[in-house]
Amino acid sequence: MKPIITFAFLLFSLFLLADDTLFVETFGDTYNSSYLTSSGRWASASPNANSNDTPCEGSKNWCPFFASATGAKTVYITIPSGGAAKLTFDYKFDKSWGTMPVVNISENGGAYTLLKTLNYQTNCKTEIIDLSTYCGSNISIEFRSDDTGAKFQVDNISVTHSASSCSSVYFEEDFGTSVQPNYLTNNGWCHADSDNNNASNPCDGYSCEILGIRNNRTGTFTLDATAEDIVLSFEYTYDDAGNSTAQPPIVSIKSGSNCNNNYNQILQLENHLTCYSVSTVIPASYYGGDVHLKFLTYNSGGIFVLDNIKVQKCDAVLPVELMSFVVKPQDMGVVLEWKTGSEVNSSFFEIERSFDGETFEYIGEIQANGNSNSVINYQYIDNEPNNKQTYYRLKQVDFDGMFEYSKIISIQSPLKTAKIKIYQNRNCQAVFKFKKSYTGTINIFDLTGRLVCSQKLTNNSEAVVSNLNHGVYIVQIMDDKQIIFNQKLFFQ
Repeated sequence: MKPIITFAFLLFSLFLLADDTLFVETFGDTYNSSYLTSSGRWASASPNANSNDTPCEGSKNWCPFFASATGAKTVYITIPSGGAAKLTFDYKFDKSWGTMPVVNISENGGAYTLLKTLNYQTNCKTEIIDLSTYCGSNISIEFRSDDTGAKFQVDNISVTHSASSCSSVYFEEDFGTSVQPNYLTNNGWCHADSDNNNASNPCDGYSCEILGIRNNRTGTFTLDATAEDIVLSFEYTYDDAGNSTAQPPIVSIKSGSNCNNNYNQILQLENHLTCYSVSTVIPASYYGGDVHLKFLTYNSGGIFVLDNIKVQKCDAVLPVELMSFVVKPQDMGVVLEWKTGSEVNSSFFEIERSFDGETFEYIGEIQANGNSNSVINYQYIDNEPNNKQTYYRLKQVDFDGMFEYSKIISIQSPLKTAKIKIYQNRNCQAVFKFKKSYTGTINIFDLTGRLVCSQKLTNNSEAVVSNLNHGVYIVQIMDDKQIIFNQKLFFQ
């Protein structure tokens, strides 16, 4: 089963390689006091139970470790040779001092060694750890906390491998291992309004904290003339300090050896109080020459923390940065909403549904935007949900036929009773009956997208539409904010 989060925003980049899943753990749907070792995926665990204690974003599938020194070790996982591999998981840790939790790794039966030290996280954080150096090995992962007064929660663990990989690092900046005045200009940045590195809320280690209306520009680096994608990735937090109308930070690029002026925007960021990973493909027009990057914030009271920047060549990169994906119930069915931060050669999204979390069926698709460097919102309405737990995922497909699945999200008992009935009466009219009165608009389109008729609803519990010819139509019902119903109508 793919990772599942219930009623959750999923904040992650979909500039991912086409992955094979080697290990996955979502900690089940029901409580089991011996869940971990009885699942066959864990060699040892203390505690051994799954739990729904203080879930992340509504999920009930967490395994919390607390009140004593605790840990869990996976069985050994075989990673194929070559390519790239990664470990992905969500976690929380509720103590900002003392001993931080760790992720350890054992290779080919050897001793467990430190893979990464985690941080204080009151909100759920998605962590991605590169395991590419372990390709061709058998590994076991240990999640461990030795602080007896803290709670450590882990969920949605996966280990994946791709035969494709990234290489040729053109620029890399992790902001050092100790605080240094004028760190950026001393390390090749051509301009830095915020010049020092520091330990203020970094994603890990040290970071660059940009306060107010400032910009930092990298030194010159040269990109290859290549047919492969060159990807910019970094981590950041941004606190708009309550000023949601201020323009959020942007990332821009320019060609040439001079780092002044004439930058073109390639990303616009969003408010994220916890560390967030983002990636984007650099436009091919910049390949084969010198370039600079600029990180700019416009909010005089904002706090922008930048960390772990890397520019590298990657093959088999998919073209969409998926910023969020959420499902929620409404009167007419289940609404799926997702948001992209950028798109490159993106063709369409397929929406898939499952009632067991394993077998998915196609239920519809939404055309993508093709190419974009701005935030785009998408919506799809499932008007035929089941009255039991339902699982959804997106399949993003590019123009070349490559595709990638989103994480799975689920919703419990989304619809107990139908909120609308549509039928054809003996006078060849389409009759709409609502469970409660609605104010809005009924729009009916033919299959070419042409608007056939439109009818206003003003506190109506029933509406009748006449003069429809035999055929198939798309019915959309809108309230004053959004589409609340979208379904085919077969009129005979």
